[in-house]
Amino acid sequence: MSSVFEKTTAGIGGNNNQTSSATTHQPAKYNIGKMVIVRCRDAGVHYGKLIDYYDRTVVLEDSRRMVYWVVAKNETRLSGCARVGIDSSSNICGPIAGPLVLPEFCEILPCTQESIDSFTNQPNESKS
Repeated sequence: MSSVFEKTTAGIGGNNNQTSSATTHQPAKYNIGKMVIVRCRDAGVHYGKLIDYYDRTVVLEDSRRMVYWVVAKNETRLSGCARVGIDSSSNICGPIAGPLVLPEFCEILPCTQESIDSFTNQPNESKS
């Protein structure tokens, strides 16, 4: 059975009918189906539901780009966003339609319920 990653990324590289033919042992995957924050080298920072990841590519659903963020409760760093959420002064884009394939991710941060609630309550692109 092919993974969501293979189905979603099958068209990357020019041949829409092929998936990777290399079979390698993959370690256990963590946080699949959970809300996460993903930091990427070139694509920025995104919040969304983790669908799959492989190597340095991740697939999110219901993704929102984090254009500018302020961590809630005077915390700092991106890990603070995953732990306690974002302040209302943050600028978060609306959900991106369909699965989003993000190359070159650096980290996947699982979100607490407190963090998820802050994203849910954050208006789309609240600041310009």
